[in-house]
Amino acid sequence: MTKTKYLIIVSMLLLTACGKDKPAAPAKATLVLPEKDQVCTSGVVQSDFLSKITFKWNASANTTTYDLAIKNLATSATIHYTSASTQLGVVLPRKAAYSWFITSQSNKTSLTGQSDTWNFYSPGKGDVSYAPVAATLTAPKLGDILLSSTTSVNLQWTGYAGSGTITGFDIYFGEATAPPLLSGGVTNSFLNNVTVASGKTYYWRVVTKNSLNNTSSSQVYFFQVQ
Repeated sequence: MTKTKYLIIVSMLLLTACGKDKPAAPAKATLVLPEKDQVCTSGVVQSDFLSKITFKWNASANTTTYDLAIKNLATSATIHYTSASTQLGVVLPRKAAYSWFITSQSNKTSLTGQSDTWNFYSPGKGDVSYAPVAATLTAPKLGDILLSSTTSVNLQWTGYAGSGTITGFDIYFGEATAPPLLSGGVTNSFLNNVTVASGKTYYWRVVTKNSLNNTSSSQVYFFQVQ
């Protein structure tokens, strides 16, 4: 076989291989229940301390199975469940705030699709007033890396009263993984001009307080300044 014929054959094989269709990545699922930032009243009570909550989401394209991730926002403990259908009942402790999201998976590719993350609150026995749903931190985002020229940041979040009305937010911020209180009783959903320095990693969280003297804490987020 001449060198020219060899090169032609190799080229044809490469073109054939490149022409094969790659498996499509799973699309992200759309969450349905428990509803975003709401008190979950649809749970079936199992005991004074446990309730069975049905999680529902819409089907996503190119998906074989779904991974349901549920995080207890007080303890940061996360549990995962695999489901081939678009709903799953899970027994969870009552009187607790949670977040959840769905990861769409396929047996044809390692690519995945991740849904939005929703928060909800599971009421406990005798609750007549609900704790606020944990605040959602919106800026800086988790793991953001800011330019070294950054000298201050504007912290932003969204909060939900649960019942009653929101009376304020306590902002915890600093270089420790359990950040100290920076400012208490903030009535806006932002805190501007927070001083930062180059080469530092910062942690922050928000505690929401409502008019019924209930509180809840967001997750702890971190960001870096180059």
